Amino acid sequence: MAATVVVPSAIVLKVLNTADNYDDWSVRVKTYLQAKGLWNVVESNTEPPSRVEAEYEGWSKKNAEALHAIYISCGEDTFSFIRDIDTAKAAWNTLEKKLKPAGLPTTTDEISEHQSPVDGGLQLKDLERRPVVNVEGDNSNSNAAADDDIYKSFFNLVKEDWKESSTSAALNFLKEHPETIRRRDPSSGLPALHFAIKEWNTVIAKELVRLMTEEDLEEILDPSGRTALFYAIDYLTPFCDMKELVECMVEKNKKLLSMVHPSHNMIPLVMGLMANRFDGFDWVWRKFCKATADYLYSSTPRDTLNAHQAAQIISQGFMNKIFDISWDLIQRYPSLAITKDLSGKYPLNTLAESMKHESLFLSQSRLNFWERWIYDRIVIPPTPTISDTSSITVHSPENDQCKERRLIDSVTSLFRGLFTRFPGFNRIHRMKMLHTRIDEFLSCMCQVIEDKEVTQMQDDNLLKSAIFRAVEQGKFEFIIHLCKANEEICQITNEQDMTVFQFAADCRREKIYRLAYVYGPWFVINRRDKFDNNMLHTVASFSSLAQTRMNHIRGAALQMQREQQWFKEVQYFTTPEGFEVINHTDQLPPHAVFTKYHKDLMKEGEKSMKETATSCTVVGALIVTMMFAAAFTVPGGNKDDTGAPIFLEAKAFIIFIISDAISLFSSTTSVVTFLGILTSRYKEDDFLKSLPTKMIVGLFTLFLSIATMMIAFSAALYIMLHGKSWIVIPIILLSGVPIASFVWMQFPFFVEIFISTYGADIFERKTYMDKP
Repeated sequence: MAATVVVPSAIVLKVLNTADNYDDWSVRVKTYLQAKGLWNVVESNTEPPSRVEAEYEGWSKKNAEALHAIYISCGEDTFSFIRDIDTAKAAWNTLEKKLKPAGLPTTTDEISEHQSPVDGGLQLKDLERRPVVNVEGDNSNSNAAADDDIYKSFFNLVKEDWKESSTSAALNFLKEHPETIRRRDPSSGLPALHFAIKEWNTVIAKELVRLMTEEDLEEILDPSGRTALFYAIDYLTPFCDMKELVECMVEKNKKLLSMVHPSHNMIPLVMGLMANRFDGFDWVWRKFCKATADYLYSSTPRDTLNAHQAAQIISQGFMNKIFDISWDLIQRYPSLAITKDLSGKYPLNTLAESMKHESLFLSQSRLNFWERWIYDRIVIPPTPTISDTSSITVHSPENDQCKERRLIDSVTSLFRGLFTRFPGFNRIHRMKMLHTRIDEFLSCMCQVIEDKEVTQMQDDNLLKSAIFRAVEQGKFEFIIHLCKANEEICQITNEQDMTVFQFAADCRREKIYRLAYVYGPWFVINRRDKFDNNMLHTVASFSSLAQTRMNHIRGAALQMQREQQWFKEVQYFTTPEGFEVINHTDQLPPHAVFTKYHKDLMKEGEKSMKETATSCTVVGALIVTMMFAAAFTVPGGNKDDTGAPIFLEAKAFIIFIISDAISLFSSTTSVVTFLGILTSRYKEDDFLKSLPTKMIVGLFTLFLSIATMMIAFSAALYIMLHGKSWIVIPIILLSGVPIASFVWMQFPFFVEIFISTYGADIFERKTYMDKP
């Protein structure tokens, strides 16, 4: 039925319908798009920018405007061809292929890729986009036939797949009307097989595949030009297992594995691995969607997969933390580590930029003492390596390595059984497994840079970006693998002409900075960047990256202490000439630069130290007053004749008087110490040792005075209420609340400042021969 002629806008005089008005329509719409500056979106032969690229927003706006113009210029019947298409180019090509009279030349070029082979034999084919074929029933007559009640009833039965009677009736209908495979749903324009997939009715879909020929699976496409295989992959969900249906289609026609998606220019394998995961359903995704992806990988001919798509598979594995296929590919072709994926980045970039809630590296994971103890004792078996390079397969054959893996698995299972009740054990085990797998990937991927010259790596902007991004995020394991593979990594510089270790110092990444001790501190520390800053200038300036890194340290005083530690550490290796170097930015030597950029932080540190000292001084003075008075008003009173305490011989009294004396002396010491903090000079060097030491002594003595005050109170109460244990015991237990509160709120700060001042050296100087 022809569409009603309307004038939706000034674009065309008559909307596009199935009649022969395509030529006039296309000329008018093309002229309109050219006038609006939108035609380049339709005729472009390049891939649209990805969402992470800066050009995406501008392209997306132009694409939406062009697609809207095409939409409102179509009639009801032709609009069904492009209803599900999201790009103006694909919509224009679909209408052109369906409605343009035969014999006329096309206005857009077919898309193909001409790539170079990947090391190891990964051949890249010319990937041509398949044209949409007008098969029998895919015209106005078939659309009219699809409107018949008899076929409408079939599509309604498919929708009601939750009813067994509907499924049975639909199967019987297909036996009587096998031509249904070429019919389309009148509302969506989808062929029968695509419609069944959309409704997740796999029973009907399998029957339709059985009735179809090989050519049908290739030629019957949805309005956007997708085969049923692509449609099944697009509808992979945690709630419907499409693996058996995908197997049915592939077994009937292997050519489906080589066809290219009309919008994304990807083969089914890549589209399957990029299927969306549902938050909270990771285990279901692994069971269903991953099983489909594994099958596609095992079935896809190797010469179908080009280098960029293979790199995309590896990148997607890092993002989804699914490593089986990626591990097989990277072992066969290590050069994929520095091959551009479909988004224009290297898999190494994806690994360096990953910032998900579950870190891929131990250096970014925060574990407490018990978690780290368990983490270090978990044994993760190595991933089997491939032994057959003649075919693509996910599973390795049985060998000695598999036997060793089973032995390690049994030991690990026994260990897990001992700690499975420990809170968070499974999370720690999963974390250790993830870190082990990433470590294996890095060892394999870094092989490609072993023989590279520093000039080659310097010119490779993507590799350089991955390195400095990993440094910024503190991914020590990433950098150490690169350094092991090629020591010249330390000579690569960024836009500011800073080396890896200079940048690590600027970002305050001490683990990465330690590598400077291994690969030559004289070269790194005394080298100058393009602003004439040496390493001492770098740590003297308090950049935004340094400020971000310092946010995890509690309080401005400890932050100032850490900055002083950085400056003193670099100063230890700086030559005498380096102390007097004048940089271009500030025209100052390093020490003056440090004073300039840390002036505000030093004021904040002074303020916080004085506020803490003032508060603690008040508490200490109150304890001194109470304990001094308690020493002369002992419980039970004194004897009239001698003046000695009545309970002088009681053990509880001895505990009382000793606790009172300790509390008095320790509180007095804390008051004096905090007064020393209040009267300090507050010079830069004071924050390194002097002020933190006073704070440690003050907090310790204050805590001791509070604890012994509660002990003295409990002993006095026991003496006065002797024999009233039902009153004494609960009150003594309650007296522990202040002690517990102080420990809970102040003890972490006490431990942090003690470790920061007297703990292990965060820089851990090594000799140059101690290579990690």
